[in-house]
Amino acid sequence: MKTLKSFVTITSSLLLCLSVSATAFATPKNVGFDDVTAKKELAAKYANKFRPLSRSELDKRTDNVQHLLNELAVDVATGDKTIDEANHTLEAVDVYALKVPSDDGGLLSPFSVGSTDVTMNSVWITYDAQTRRWNASGGGYWNGTAWFTDNPGGWWGTKGETKNVGGLDSVGITYYNSSGYGTTSVVSSLGYVTDHNGWSVDLNNPSHGDGKNGVAFDFQDQMKLKSISGITPKASDFTYLGEGFAATITYDSGFSNYHGKARSMYAHTWSNTSINSIGFSGGAGNFGVTVSWANEGHSWLVFNNSDTSF
Repeated sequence: MKTLKSFVTITSSLLLCLSVSATAFATPKNVGFDDVTAKKELAAKYANKFRPLSRSELDKRTDNVQHLLNELAVDVATGDKTIDEANHTLEAVDVYALKVPSDDGGLLSPFSVGSTDVTMNSVWITYDAQTRRWNASGGGYWNGTAWFTDNPGGWWGTKGETKNVGGLDSVGITYYNSSGYGTTSVVSSLGYVTDHNGWSVDLNNPSHGDGKNGVAFDFQDQMKLKSISGITPKASDFTYLGEGFAATITYDSGFSNYHGKARSMYAHTWSNTSINSIGFSGGAGNFGVTVSWANEGHSWLVFNNSDTSF
């Protein structure tokens, strides 16, 4: 009995040591993650969902998916929908999210804070199984009513009247440290801006970029007077076109071989500042984005605070 007990004790100790060693030297879940392989596996998994569509059907399908993705990007930023709810909505129409690991081995959630005033989404990579097209989406939302401090000032109009808030703003997606773009091409892209209360505008043509290193959509943010509640105007008297914003770029099936890092971006202006140009270089500095401002001083540029590998 003593010999058996000693053997069990020694064996248990050995197994414990092996367990500790395995834990100490275990490979993190995200080490060795191959985004190209992950995209190809996702496409293969849902290959049976493909539908041969006419050109008009294909274009209409892509327009609808882009619009849905932009709306969901804003809803997720505001907290109106969870990530799971958004994915459920997409999967119901055969659009599937690419599962991208974060630095801690968990799945990257398309939600992160980039500014005290604005909540920005991480870029969301999705696959439309019916068309074999890929989408990159991102955007954000104002956390509160800080936009009201950028109002034109000294303005008290009539109900329904609108005024511009500074120059154009811009929402987009930037890629950097990327390679393999020669295997794919941009199908189309769509920007979106909303007051999250029924006033929305689709932005059909990107103002900057060609999709290789990113795109950005300029839009004029506006305040609309909806009520007059007192002598001094306050934020609740207005609705703001620009409270939510998003962009989606759609690529053909060759996007599976294009890979790198991505972030969502938003440029805001007020007073007499405006955007001259936005350049996308693909370099690591400032996530590959350079903005030239006119009358710089009343503006800022913000990104979400985590990379999306694609």
